[in-house]
Amino acid sequence: MIHNSLSEKKIIKIVGKLEVRKLMPGSHLYKRFSGKSIGDAAKVFATHYSDEAREKPALALMAVILSIHRNYTKVVEPRTDKIRKTNFGTFADLRDKTKDINTFSAFCEMRATEKYKIIVRILDVIDQLKERVKETSDFEILHQWAMTGDYKNYKSDSIGGIHGIGLATFQHLRMNFGADTVKPDQRVKEVLKREFELQLSNDIANIEAVEYIAKVTNQSALYMDQVFVNYGSGYYIK
Repeated sequence: MIHNSLSEKKIIKIVGKLEVRKLMPGSHLYKRFSGKSIGDAAKVFATHYSDEAREKPALALMAVILSIHRNYTKVVEPRTDKIRKTNFGTFADLRDKTKDINTFSAFCEMRATEKYKIIVRILDVIDQLKERVKETSDFEILHQWAMTGDYKNYKSDSIGGIHGIGLATFQHLRMNFGADTVKPDQRVKEVLKREFELQLSNDIANIEAVEYIAKVTNQSALYMDQVFVNYGSGYYIK
């Protein structure tokens, strides 16, 4: 456990070092908060993390799936930036854009058959969720799902069990739709290993470590996720 490896004082010192560093061009939030420190940018962004999902839930969903095994800043963000300028936003819109692989590929400017299949499966689950919950808005349907999701048993979840969705993607979706949690992606794990010198055996342990660090520093897990992601993406050589 992390509390056996690091004192609270040491954790606070390490986090403080990450927070004061400036965003770098490779940092995920650089375009939005150029010139800001990682901590300042993460604080603002974490507060508004679900805003896009509330306004355009289909875009928030698609952005997560497109980012699987892809560089978000270089590959995904340019495509989603174009889509943001359109009226696309509802799950019905996404259904229309996934009626076949060619339509989907032309829309997102990426031929990604596996991602297409994942999105189609998620939309089927969303239809099932609509039948079971009282909420009618697209965001609220997945918000209820996100708030009850269990990352320790994600494979038994209706969305987490879809082929191609790993724990990081499961957590990323939950975060987009309102859950205060963290995704164990490459950058988060690198920061835990390189800055905190933690040798953790699995993704669950990485999530628990970040949650503990968030608790020690009196911050949200989502905020800590953004600090780690932006530090790792900005300061580690790709």
